Amino acid sequence: MWDVFISHASEDKEDFVRPLAFALRSYGLNVWYDEFSLSVGQSLSESIDKGLAQSRYGVVVISPNFIAKPWPKRELRGLTARDVNEENIILPIWHNVTKAEVINFSPPLADVLALDSSAYPLNSIVEKIVFATHSESNVDLEKTLPTGIPKLDAMLGGGIPRPSTVALIGPKGIGKSTLATQIQLAALFRREPCIYITYRESPIDILERFMRLKAPVEDFINQSIFKILDNYSEINGISKKEVDGYIGNSDISKGIVRINNPADADHYFSKQLELWDEMGSGGLNVIDSVNERYDLINTADKNRHFMRFRARTKISGKSGIHIVTELPGHESYNRAMNDIQGGTFTMSFVEEGGITHRKIQITALRDGKHVPFQRGFSISDQGVEIH
Repeated sequence: MWDVFISHASEDKEDFVRPLAFALRSYGLNVWYDEFSLSVGQSLSESIDKGLAQSRYGVVVISPNFIAKPWPKRELRGLTARDVNEENIILPIWHNVTKAEVINFSPPLADVLALDSSAYPLNSIVEKIVFATHSESNVDLEKTLPTGIPKLDAMLGGGIPRPSTVALIGPKGIGKSTLATQIQLAALFRREPCIYITYRESPIDILERFMRLKAPVEDFINQSIFKILDNYSEINGISKKEVDGYIGNSDISKGIVRINNPADADHYFSKQLELWDEMGSGGLNVIDSVNERYDLINTADKNRHFMRFRARTKISGKSGIHIVTELPGHESYNRAMNDIQGGTFTMSFVEEGGITHRKIQITALRDGKHVPFQRGFSISDQGVEIH
């Protein structure tokens, strides 16, 4: 079974289709593309018919070349026949073509939300296809939180089990926050409410990371599904004016909830509960990092202690990621690890042949359905890529 079948005109291979196919495959998708899937001696029509029938989605690159040729139209008819029964399996891309040309070619196809290669860079198109093909239809979202990273989801048996809290463990600079952001983005694109709690980075740094990953942060905030709880700025001398200056005139400032007195634990935990009640349960809440937060809970007042504990438990949500800086033997590290019910993702630098590599290992995932592994990974503007 292929994830996507790419229907295209051969004239568009060099400038667009071939880079698209390789990029989709690099994200872990199983792609039916003639240069990948056809062998010498195979029947062309039979192989294409098999690809059409056994692919979950059809990526159709509509261009003047596509419109002018009969063979791509045959492929499109096959996908359209399936789309009537299965709904929304066609993912159209407009390439060097106008809406008027698409309407003249196929009015129903012009009515389908399409990606325009003149409006989006290739990596953004690829990300949108990945999100579309790994949607909630493929997993039980009541029990599983897909990470949005196909190779990782495949190894996790669909995603992180819910309800659970998992730890991303590793040294500073390894990529823990980037991976957490990607997983949270997958939930946000499904319109699930998410809170990012920061102790270690300014909201500016967090917003820049979301922007690098091409996240429509302002849209998420306007839909009331995303907030940043800022426990960093005040204690590190970053003024609200400085943060607002970075944001400019956008609505993003509405999504930053600033804790002006980080030492006031009651205020901090009550703000967590307010956000929970305002936004609702579900989604994925990230705490970055938990090394700094545990002492806030301690108090001799039993009622206050219960309120703080309740807030801490709730903010983990149906699924939570606790980012933990690896400090074996350190009290805050040990307390953080005792709070993890779901499992651990350990990220590390490993020396191999005189070269330093990044490695990720998943251990002790609660339901045991994952494939235990240690894999290499790298970080780019597209985020963490599992090798």
